[in-house]
Amino acid sequence: MEGHKAIEPSTAIEQPGPSRTQDVVVDGMTSVVEHMAQYFEPQETLVHEQRGEDFICLKQDGMTIAQYTAKFNNLSRFIPEQVDTDMKSGKRFVQGLNLKLQWVLSTMKEDTYAQMVDVAQKAENVYNKRTG
Repeated sequence: MEGHKAIEPSTAIEQPGPSRTQDVVVDGMTSVVEHMAQYFEPQETLVHEQRGEDFICLKQDGMTIAQYTAKFNNLSRFIPEQVDTDMKSGKRFVQGLNLKLQWVLSTMKEDTYAQMVDVAQKAENVYNKRTG
């Protein structure tokens, strides 16, 4: 073909730059990862925040008291300020219970977490015996 000149591989212009495995310097930053970290939260932080939201929204719904308690204990680790006293833990526990159990516990003097769990478990057992 006339008018077209083929470029030989040896004469192709090579652009200097990092390989895919090297860090790239961006605006004086040592790597793209560090540059991106300024704009995006680490995955662990996002997971931690999501688990905290899961704890705040936790409801017993169809779970047994044992299942709800296990989930409550697991998720409460992500927002320790919500359960940093026994009384706060107890109140937070009751807030997520089904309404029938909230009603039962609202008439009790107990206000510690362990007492609330115990009374909720006993109330659930009585209810299951009556309906089962």
